[in-house]
Amino acid sequence: CRLVCSCYIQQHPEHFAPFLGIETEDAEKMSKEVKQYCLRDVEPLDREVDQEQVIALTSALGVGVRVQYLDRSEGSLNHHDFPHGEAPTVHLLYRPGHYDLVYA
Repeated sequence: CRLVCSCYIQQHPEHFAPFLGIETEDAEKMSKEVKQYCLRDVEPLDREVDQEQVIALTSALGVGVRVQYLDRSEGSLNHHDFPHGEAPTVHLLYRPGHYDLVYA
């Protein structure tokens, strides 16, 4: 999954660069910085998954995912669907710093 995610991010650097703090209009430099990000933060197994990777993986596989956010706020759980508008078939629970698979 990490390699699929990395490939998707590298194929769409213009979409992900702003979320990664990459601020350049130079396409070659942008691609290089996005690749470095993937090698450092996406592909290694000892790295936590961030929202950018969830978006990339769901887009690459064409699978809808609902992330339920478990925090200390009052009321019902907040959620977000990826990609936007896609019916979720996989449900994840996000606790600060960690995702759990709830059901698929």
